[in-house]
Amino acid sequence: MISKNESKAFKWYLRLANENGLRANYFVAKCYRDGIGTDRNLKEAEKWFFRISYCVQPPITLNEFLNGSDVNVSLIPIKYSNNSFKFKFDIEFL
Repeated sequence: MISKNESKAFKWYLRLANENGLRANYFVAKCYRDGIGTDRNLKEAEKWFFRISYCVQPPITLNEFLNGSDVNVSLIPIKYSNNSFKFKFDIEFL
């Protein structure tokens, strides 16, 4: 059995999101929305969701997201366009 450390995962998502990781931005938004590894904070969830809302397919509204709707994260690019990016980091705890 794999032990989950949601607080540590949140810190990694936040770090990657601040390094232009699109998918990590979504996970940070979801963590703030659901209180996973951090305190629940809908204002922060909104801020992080807006950073990636243009690339969410199929699109969902902010209200839908804040009310618990999720997207297929595999359709969100891992990182903003940058051909030199080779690192893929996903923690599938969400």
